[in-house]
Amino acid sequence: MKRVLLVTAVALAAAAIPAQRAHGADTRVLLCFPGGPGSTADAQPVVDRFLTKLAALAGWSAATGAYYNDMATCRAQMKAAPASVVIVPLDIYLASHTAWKLTPVSTLKNEETAARYHVVGKAGTTLDSLKGQAVLTGLKEGARFLSKIGFHGKVDVSTDFKLERTRSALRAAKNVAKGKAVAAILNDNQLKSCQKTPRFKDLVPLVSGPELPGAIVAGVGSAPPKLAAALKTVCTDDAKLCKDMRIKGFVAVDTKQLVTLQGLLAP
Repeated sequence: MKRVLLVTAVALAAAAIPAQRAHGADTRVLLCFPGGPGSTADAQPVVDRFLTKLAALAGWSAATGAYYNDMATCRAQMKAAPASVVIVPLDIYLASHTAWKLTPVSTLKNEETAARYHVVGKAGTTLDSLKGQAVLTGLKEGARFLSKIGFHGKVDVSTDFKLERTRSALRAAKNVAKGKAVAAILNDNQLKSCQKTPRFKDLVPLVSGPELPGAIVAGVGSAPPKLAAALKTVCTDDAKLCKDMRIKGFVAVDTKQLVTLQGLLAP
């Protein structure tokens, strides 16, 4: 699963890179996925492959970009050499859209994108029974995001139970299955993976949040010309490439939904 996420992540980075050649200068892309797998060096070959295809489609020449998996590095990169395009998970977009002056362009669609969040436990576990108990998660999203956005106020992960971080979703699920914890917070992809494994057959969603957009491709300031069109056509032009990267495609972003979600996080 981590390999799939890395391929998806670097595909996103490459997808945004060429667009700003219309401005007559290289586009600098920042792909920020805190907690993501691999490294910048690991990602570069896949970035180059996707970049070559997208550049050919859009008629762009050179461009640069990189993938980072920790927020401190992302912030440092934005300060040292501000990007023209960023590709980030929903929680990072909502937290950074004002400071980074982001203009959303496209949303990634694929099977691995975490569209919903779930509190899972053994059958028969109730939300009331979680009061004061440890609930585990391998997710990097903050407690406020999970409460306000991930679960749309159905639960407050800061007060309804004790949220504890683990190194991975698998470890969180194992501890629940073994009775070492009462529940875990998983996203769609993590839950689907668990449901395919016999050891987790007794784990069921106790509460689930709404369907949310996937990773956001955004321009810093104004969106680069032709970026949306290039993203929209790349998977129809080279279906095998997108299949190899487990990407279904890129779709127009729902700006109204993003504004609504921004409001939910407002103080």
